[in-house]
Amino acid sequence: MSAVHVLPVLNVEQVSPHLDYRISDEHGNVVAQVDQTAGPRPGWWKRNVFGMVDHSSAVTLDARSADGAPIFRLCRDASESKEGQNFCRLLAASGQPLGRLEKQQDEYLGFSAGLLNTPTTTFVAKYRLYGADGSLVGEAVSEPIEMRIRQGGDAVSATGDHYVISDASGQEAARLEGTTLGSPDKRFTLRFQPRLPTDLRIFALATPFAMKLV
Repeated sequence: MSAVHVLPVLNVEQVSPHLDYRISDEHGNVVAQVDQTAGPRPGWWKRNVFGMVDHSSAVTLDARSADGAPIFRLCRDASESKEGQNFCRLLAASGQPLGRLEKQQDEYLGFSAGLLNTPTTTFVAKYRLYGADGSLVGEAVSEPIEMRIRQGGDAVSATGDHYVISDASGQEAARLEGTTLGSPDKRFTLRFQPRLPTDLRIFALATPFAMKLV
């Protein structure tokens, strides 16, 4: 069993301008990595600042432990729309389908001029996790996210992206602590509840990477 299946805290860092990540324990030891193994690689600047990325292409992310053993795979299918799909498929290490992670409509809480008259919007983001049979496995719901729209039209998070990931009954399974102060989403931390079922832990582990695809 890989360390990512048992460690209570995992730190994740983006290690390239693309969708490539390194997963470490609390002491900085690398225990796994996630690599983009298929699909276009436009880089962070084009992906996040100019909004020029065409999301219609299929993309695959593969997670592997430090010894190279597969952990999971995320697949976003091709779409006729530039906005792309609102879900991606999750596969187990064996290649068996585990289900899908689906983005829900954001709940907007307000809009204001913000600091120095910078337009600011506040919303709650939500993702649902469905099993291979279509049943609800859980959901990830953010704390209120404050986005500041800067001159030129790009937006940065003033609060960071922080989510509670729960199971189908609403019990907390994990917490996702995202980068704050408008940094380019390069680091985040996952904190797991103890003794989670294996499939639920994989869903929770895959959630922040799925968010990058949908």
